[in-house]
Amino acid sequence: MIKKRPNGRFQARVFHAGREVASKTFDLKKDALSWEDEQQRKLLANEWVDPQAGKAPLGTVLDRYVEQMRGVINPHTWDTDEANYRNHVPAQLRKWPISAVTAGQLDNLYADKIKAGLARGTVSRLRDSLSSAFTWAKRQGIIGTNPVLESRLPADSGSEVEDARAIPSEVLKGILEALRAMESHYVDAIEFLALTGIRWGELKDLRVGSLSDLPYPRLGVVSSESDGYERKSTKSRKRRFVPLVPRAIELFHRNARGKSAEDRAFTSPRGGNLNGGNLKRETIWATTGRGYRIHDLRHTAATNWLNDGVDVATVSAWLGHSSAAVTLRIYSHYLSASNDQAALAKIAAANAARAEEAEVISLQTPPEMLGNA
Repeated sequence: MIKKRPNGRFQARVFHAGREVASKTFDLKKDALSWEDEQQRKLLANEWVDPQAGKAPLGTVLDRYVEQMRGVINPHTWDTDEANYRNHVPAQLRKWPISAVTAGQLDNLYADKIKAGLARGTVSRLRDSLSSAFTWAKRQGIIGTNPVLESRLPADSGSEVEDARAIPSEVLKGILEALRAMESHYVDAIEFLALTGIRWGELKDLRVGSLSDLPYPRLGVVSSESDGYERKSTKSRKRRFVPLVPRAIELFHRNARGKSAEDRAFTSPRGGNLNGGNLKRETIWATTGRGYRIHDLRHTAATNWLNDGVDVATVSAWLGHSSAAVTLRIYSHYLSASNDQAALAKIAAANAARAEEAEVISLQTPPEMLGNA
């Protein structure tokens, strides 16, 4: 319904089920008609949302989402979302009407966070948290579209690659020797992580029955347990298999001895659940770790596999990455170095072969012929 106002402007009013659900005023009648037609189309397609609902400040909607999801989603995810909204969504953006938030504004937010020194992975998780809240708001009829889906992180400048630090073999050997000299209970767990590339939470929840011998010794990784949280599926939410070298099998059996299939393979000194904080304190990791993180043991396994010639797709499957492209992006600098070394070795071998061949020809050729050459 279009009505011309005394001031000459045109008011478009939309009715549904006998009541007015939306109203907007325009300078031109054609604009009012166009808007009215679009609202009617959305009503018929069940895509319509109340414009008034979209005027709610983003911060208010985020707070409502956090409260609604308490006890509904995984506690670790809830904590991450709540912390991301509280720490990384600026006050000015929180005041902005949620329906007016654009993908461009979110692009700028990500770029500002990365420029301020926030890790790219953390900014990516912020985007995931925002997407969850906007998706919820869409289901609640607060907004009609989710702008986060159209937003993008800035092109990777390489900062994430620098974060993937592999521990050199001699350094790792020194770390393990130092832990053995301390008679640390955790030395086997540290070495096992470096050999298998599984995550800390996956090691913590690893069960004795996870090891199978057919068709070859391998771990079936299906769950994880972060410190302070309940057991959950792996990050990829898929079961994956990780083959074990003889040394890893030895470490597993030594820690699993006398336990049932459902028992945890690796435990604390008193037989309880592993805890990262306790491990770091008992091993004095700030010193013995030589500046590396526990998570760098995973990077160590991955780079060793790649350097040993295992293809990227296979390494990706063992690590549980979503795709080989993810693995390649994280470890490309290590892979490039390995490829360069392999190429140099081939060139050196080829040069040596050519030199040897030239020497043989020289020995078989009469001196008078060499002089005429």
